[in-house]
Amino acid sequence: MKHILFSLLFLASAFVSVNAQSVGDFFAATDDFLSSHVANGKVDYKTIAASPETLDKLVAQIESADLSASEFNEQLAFYLNAYNILVIKNVVDNSPLSSPLDVKGFFDVTTFGVAGERLTLNQIENEIVRPTFKDPRIHFALVCGANGCPPITSVAYTARNVEARLGAATSSAINDPAFIKVDFEQGVVYASEIFKWYIVDFGNSAEGVLGFINQYSNNDLAGFGLDYYAYDWQLNQK
Repeated sequence: MKHILFSLLFLASAFVSVNAQSVGDFFAATDDFLSSHVANGKVDYKTIAASPETLDKLVAQIESADLSASEFNEQLAFYLNAYNILVIKNVVDNSPLSSPLDVKGFFDVTTFGVAGERLTLNQIENEIVRPTFKDPRIHFALVCGANGCPPITSVAYTARNVEARLGAATSSAINDPAFIKVDFEQGVVYASEIFKWYIVDFGNSAEGVLGFINQYSNNDLAGFGLDYYAYDWQLNQK
């Protein structure tokens, strides 16, 4: 009986180890891919499209991933990476284009295999990431392929770094004058429309949006007004 119990425990631990290794392999491969094709928040879509084998392997890993034994941060890192990689895949598959909006249904019709499910990009964001992880900082990590998004980074998210990197990505975006435009003379913060589209994630009010921005801003913006500038949907290409 002890021998059988030991064998079952060994098999269970082996499954967890293989699963963790599989997701870890995806993180490592994503890191290599991003470091090779992303710089200064821009993606080298032309080079990727000319030789898409590595991208296709990542897409296959996203489809076959088993998250059943993954803990919270590992799942979050997986979905952040998966979203960003699948945006790149969608751009490459529809190249050449000047904006993701050139493709009908780019975000809400085209589906991808994601950990055993068929999902659109909007479903990944709005049916999994937002309701599951309930962290407004994800809006500065999910990159929609447009210049108006916070810049994509050349480093993959992992279970170990996701918490620190979400904070860093949020702080970087909030203090980027191209993303948060502050008129100090008029006392107005001009924010990305991301804050308007997802205002429910930021307290569902102008005060909540300003409070979130002020939490990460290097400047004291207490008492400032809030407005939004038009989103730039041009492709974030090198």
